[in-house]
Amino acid sequence: MLDQLAFNCHQENCTGHVDNTPFYYIMGGIGLALSIGCLVAALESNGRRRILERGVAATAEITKLAPRQVLNSGSVMLDLTLAVTTPDGEVVEVETGHKFPITELPRAGWTVPVRYPEGNPYYLVVAGPAAPPAAG
Repeated sequence: MLDQLAFNCHQENCTGHVDNTPFYYIMGGIGLALSIGCLVAALESNGRRRILERGVAATAEITKLAPRQVLNSGSVMLDLTLAVTTPDGEVVEVETGHKFPITELPRAGWTVPVRYPEGNPYYLVVAGPAAPPAAG
């Protein structure tokens, strides 16, 4: 299929000139897809930063965790199920992902600081390292 595509991209048209139009459409489509992906990533990063700066601070207990991906940077991406205690005392269960250094992996029962937009504790950002439960 790729040989046919390459042949079609460079076949001569009726005027004797090489017609590269399909190649330009393919490259334009790839460029557009990459641009949209970069835009989405930038907007998501900006949203997370805004929540970290202005969000409501709360504490969450890790109830479940599962590894999603080991990264080359020496970190592990974990899927977390958190029991978030909002400042008014309500407990909400939320699922999210977060990257932890491999030397600081949390366990179920540990707590993490989180931040979320006012009125929506279901969309949260982990705002710091996990800590074991206080002894006592």
